[in-house]
Amino acid sequence: MSFKTWKAEFYPKPPNKRTTAVEATKHSLRKWEGALKKNLKKHSVRFEDGAVQDDDDFLAFDGSSCALCLRFYADLDSEPCMRCPLFKVVGYGCGCGEESDIYIDATEGNPKFMVAALRKALRLVQRKSVNRAD
Repeated sequence: MSFKTWKAEFYPKPPNKRTTAVEATKHSLRKWEGALKKNLKKHSVRFEDGAVQDDDDFLAFDGSSCALCLRFYADLDSEPCMRCPLFKVVGYGCGCGEESDIYIDATEGNPKFMVAALRKALRLVQRKSVNRAD
């Protein structure tokens, strides 16, 4: 096991701007689930300095690897983070110029709150998606 196997399981493809809210939330959740200790151990990688890594490669957990940032920050309105499902669940953004408590805790090795918040955000966007189909 290695960073390569971790990436294949938790970050198989990079996010893009044209994804749906549901897809972006699932992508972000999957990435953050990969930062849980059991998954890091399973792949013999570590989470340090805000990145999953081994001795050869890494993936930084920042706006460039976040499907939600790409999807909602790309809207370029005056308050882009406010449209993000994670913002709607926790009441503040992960970045938007400043690092938030949820992001800091997660990147310092405690991703459980981030994972729980993303699961809640996923339920939120799935409900909205179903309601729009009616």
